[in-house]
Amino acid sequence: MDRDIPFYTYELEVAKHERTVKSLIIIIVITIALLFASNMAWLWFFNQFDFASEEVTLNSQEAGNASYMGGSGVIDNGRSESQESVDDAQE
Repeated sequence: MDRDIPFYTYELEVAKHERTVKSLIIIIVITIALLFASNMAWLWFFNQFDFASEEVTLNSQEAGNASYMGGSGVIDNGRSESQESVDDAQE
């Protein structure tokens, strides 16, 4: 069953599809631009903060243990770096 369609109807459908493709391309470009803008906004927002770290050196005298309580309340129990003095103290 072969049906002929009028050329005018064909041209209307082609024009409709062309408009649809054009609007989809515009939507894709806008979506990519908004994605880029939102990523730049997050990067700008997070770069406003100054992240700091601290390095603490603990020393203990006479083979004792060194303890340090940080600002967060966590206690770090260190050890003496000298194994000789630790062995001498245990004897």
